[in-house]
Amino acid sequence: MLVHQLEEELRLRMRGPSLEMQQQMEVLYAENEHLTREVAILRETIKDLELRIESQKQTLQARDESIKKLLEMLQNKGVGKFIDYPSFLY
Repeated sequence: MLVHQLEEELRLRMRGPSLEMQQQMEVLYAENEHLTREVAILRETIKDLELRIESQKQTLQARDESIKKLLEMLQNKGVGKFIDYPSFLY
């Protein structure tokens, strides 16, 4: 909003600006609008990626728990004595 207010104030203060100046201002306004839309898209993308990361974390945690339970079951049946499991699975 502040940008738009400053733009309006600048327009009011510039009495009879040259055609070249008006064209430059229009180019800047268009670029500003474009960048504003891009920022909004990037923010949405970041939110989506954060949700996907969180979902993947939960999936990995669930898999980790399943693996731990399976290892415990195997060890309780005595199979674990013969198999050397990596320590990070415990």
